[in-house]
Amino acid sequence: MANKSTKMLQIRRLLQLLLSGFSERQISVQTGMSRNTIATYVKRFKASGRHYKELLLLDDEQLGSLVYNHFVTGRKDERYDRLSANLSHYISQLTKTGVTRYILWEEYRQLDKDGYSYQQFCEHLNTYASIRNAVMWQQHKPGEVVQFDFAGQKLSYIDKLSGEVIYCPVFVAILPYSGYTYVEALPNPKLEPLIAALGRCLQYFGGVAASMLTDNMKQVVVKSNRYEPAFTELAEQFSVHYNTFNAGSQSGKAKG
Repeated sequence: MANKSTKMLQIRRLLQLLLSGFSERQISVQTGMSRNTIATYVKRFKASGRHYKELLLLDDEQLGSLVYNHFVTGRKDERYDRLSANLSHYISQLTKTGVTRYILWEEYRQLDKDGYSYQQFCEHLNTYASIRNAVMWQQHKPGEVVQFDFAGQKLSYIDKLSGEVIYCPVFVAILPYSGYTYVEALPNPKLEPLIAALGRCLQYFGGVAASMLTDNMKQVVVKSNRYEPAFTELAEQFSVHYNTFNAGSQSGKAKG
């Protein structure tokens, strides 16, 4: 059953997040699952008397026998039949700049007045995406890496003297273990303001990570290579000054 396989992937993701120390509220934000659903699963996990690591080692049939019965006996939901016809469209729309899950949910509710709540919509959307994309799960250590890039959409302001609209690229850096984030609007996307922003970012975080990771930003990476990427001279100087390691990209799609 495809729906059962979907739910089992969702359960395993939940177990991984719980094992990593995420709270139920944080898991809800990360996955789109409702907190009530998460709490129900957690109760079933605890009732099994097994550690999360033990549960992850079980095959789908064994794990399902502990936590899946609620779903396999439930009646068919006609709302999902209506939603499933458009899930592929919604996933493709999420790749466009400025499109959010909330905007898509509002579009969905205009088409289906009796449709799912926002949290349920996100849960189904995330589940649909998870089984169609190969995802490499990465476990991060505190202070191990800072990931940085430009956000997809620029901010803007109006010059009071000229009336010109000035667009600003948005620099974003994150510590993936905690989700601690630094955001700054830059005057332009060139290397010099980017390097300055990286310095302020480390000051904000209060320390230097073991490595600085970007997805092949052209301002930083001269030659992309999985094992030996080449970096611009200024990026190399930054790396030496802060005693951190430049990394050009990650292989695969990572979450964590």
